Amino acid sequence: MTHLTLRQKIGAGLCGLMLLLQVIDIPTPPSPDEIGAPYAVLIADFVLGVIGSAALILGLVRRSRAALRVAAGALILILLTALPAFFAPVPAAVRLLVAAGILVSLLAIGLMLTPTNRALQSDSAE
Repeated sequence: MTHLTLRQKIGAGLCGLMLLLQVIDIPTPPSPDEIGAPYAVLIADFVLGVIGSAALILGLVRRSRAALRVAAGALILILLTALPAFFAPVPAAVRLLVAAGILVSLLAIGLMLTPTNRALQSDSAE
């Protein structure tokens, strides 16, 4: 890949923001009366955030589509761990935040993995 389009840069920025949110919050065991994700999910999200952030940085520095795909995959796995919030007895505000995070993450993945203009032109030339 020779360059990133504006869409891909915006998607990478949103992806980096969502991954950074997972890394900033170092997992601590929740108290028994606290509503939230299980400790194992918090640790998994933290590890996926670190892996995804490293892959995103590598993808931006080396302009590697494969590394960007790894970052997108890490973000998708983090999204899958958030889905039980829709089925658990949690406050509506938590569900709203989870839904907003999922929408922003899907937007980031969609923008980041859009093909470059050069790839689109070579497909239409054939």
